[in-house]
Amino acid sequence: MINNPEDRSDLTESLRGLLKIATVLRNRRNDQGALTLASPEIKFKLDVDRENPTDASEYKHVDTHYMIEEFMLLANIAVAEKIVSHYPSFSILRQHPKPKEKEVSEFVDLLAEHGFGISLESSKTFAESLDKAVKPKEPFFNKLIRIMATRSMN
Repeated sequence: MINNPEDRSDLTESLRGLLKIATVLRNRRNDQGALTLASPEIKFKLDVDRENPTDASEYKHVDTHYMIEEFMLLANIAVAEKIVSHYPSFSILRQHPKPKEKEVSEFVDLLAEHGFGISLESSKTFAESLDKAVKPKEPFFNKLIRIMATRSMN
């Protein structure tokens, strides 16, 4: 619906508006240092009995997936803020532990061999470092290093 330029229904226009808002929210999170890692999702095609896989491919994310993700994050934040304001003694903050020292060191060394420096000062500088680690002639390089970055996390 969103991608059909001829669809001008109220529902479609509302979805387009939500997508614009989600894009602003996503850009704001990225500007503040949100870390985008890669975790490829695989989808399987099954035989007629739905028992055996006949094909596998990578699941492609589209803009509406990101729209849903942004509003889920927004809902989680709103609920957390409400809980902490009304029940401060019962609220907890989940923080990810620092990345595994050995794995991060190996990851940084490996990227250095490919000519890329990684800053671990903050999630923002780490995200910016990952964004710069691109090899134009190897389109999957950046995705691969994001997968490796994910594996170095706790």
